[in-house]
Amino acid sequence: MSGFTRRNCTFYNCFVTDKPSYFRDILDFDVIMFNILGMYKDMEIPKKRSEKQKYVLAAVEPAVHKVPVNFNKFFNLTWTYRLDSDVTFPYMVVKNERDEIIGPKINMHWIDIKDMNETSLYVRNKLRKKRIAAAWFASNCEAGNGRLDFATELRQELAKYNQDVDIYGSCGDLWCPVYDIHDRDECNALIESNYYFYLAFENSFAEDYVTEKVLTGLEHFSVPVVYGSANYTR
Repeated sequence: MSGFTRRNCTFYNCFVTDKPSYFRDILDFDVIMFNILGMYKDMEIPKKRSEKQKYVLAAVEPAVHKVPVNFNKFFNLTWTYRLDSDVTFPYMVVKNERDEIIGPKINMHWIDIKDMNETSLYVRNKLRKKRIAAAWFASNCEAGNGRLDFATELRQELAKYNQDVDIYGSCGDLWCPVYDIHDRDECNALIESNYYFYLAFENSFAEDYVTEKVLTGLEHFSVPVVYGSANYTR
């Protein structure tokens, strides 16, 4: 409950736990949320349920990672990254110049390119100093969507033009502590200084599944190359 009070939430009579038996009576609660990553065949589920209660499926990862078994018609609402969820919980938001959230959404309206500001001299100077085609940071080399094969083929094609894809992490031959929050700036500095493109390859093909990988490129003056099944115009 302290997490809700620290953030000055409107409601703070909420609890987060991985032990359903923690509660005296589960029927006292209006809404029960289930994390999809913690759902499995013999998981402990409430043994009783009020007709007034809402069961909510919460997910920030695609269902391919952990497909719930025998949970059809079990949930009343969904709370996921998908834009058609009852409650949408995306990895990022899009704001306008007035700091208003305008997306992502199913029918997204971007301003016309002719109305956009010109590229600043600061950014142009950043781009002039870059020298390597692309970078990719990856630790999951077993992703089922074939992204490692794609990156390998891209690397071979770029070699014909004396260019390269530098692969950092378990899937490549370079290292940077990108997964250590304290040293991440070191990796971001490399992207900002050296690379024209950043491979924002998702680990799964799923509708609307777009993670912070896209922002890694955008925030460090590198064009993200996307690999997923989302409609990126959203």
